[in-house]
Amino acid sequence: MFGGSSVLLARTAEFCARIVLVADALDALTTDRPYWRARPLAAALVEMREHTGKQLCPTVMAALERVLREQPQVVGRRLQAVTALCAA
Repeated sequence: MFGGSSVLLARTAEFCARIVLVADALDALTTDRPYWRARPLAAALVEMREHTGKQLCPTVMAALERVLREQPQVVGRRLQAVTALCAA
């Protein structure tokens, strides 16, 4: 009776966790920390790509790059340096 909805809920929660992981990684890399300075968005994406398929979900990373390409206002001026990088 509840099997189908439980599976759907679990899959939804897992996918949401993957989204949060990518968002947290981007935030961590582009925000000043006590132990390192924030990286430029382009450098953060290069590093995140290195971990795609290992630690970061390829589907979520592709969606992030698509948003950065198609809706640059999402990140404002920081995106200008990365527009060409995402177009590749």
